Amino acid sequence: EASTGDICVENLTASGLELSVSTGVVTAKGIDCAGDVQVTVSTGDAALTDVRCQNLMADGSTGDLRLQNVCAAGRFSIERSTGDVIFDGSDAAELLLETSTGDVTGTLLTPKIFQVETDTGRVDIPVSGTGGRCEIKTDTGDIQVEILE
Repeated sequence: EASTGDICVENLTASGLELSVSTGVVTAKGIDCAGDVQVTVSTGDAALTDVRCQNLMADGSTGDLRLQNVCAAGRFSIERSTGDVIFDGSDAAELLLETSTGDVTGTLLTPKIFQVETDTGRVDIPVSGTGGRCEIKTDTGDIQVEILE
């Protein structure tokens, strides 16, 4: 936990992980977590790469969240006020993503049943099929999701 500054963790195995910073950047790489990973950044960006966990919870006020090769057996629960959510080759059984002002873009590994909503923005998602629920809400922002096959 940090008030002002950056947090960086790499190549870590843990039962659970909680990373929190008021103003700064959170970077996590090569994390294998048997339980939940929680990331809170009030003002600043967060970037997670090569992370495995049960559930991922991420929230914050201002800044982007980038997920690359992040997989959760359970759920992604992501909430940002102002900032983009970008994911690349990431997935969870269920995804709940919400932004007030920001785009949600990325690639998932498996098909989902999509429920999306944006007040002012463009939506480009695959046709809903089988799989877990993927709920994405933005007030002002585009939603663009692809399924890697």
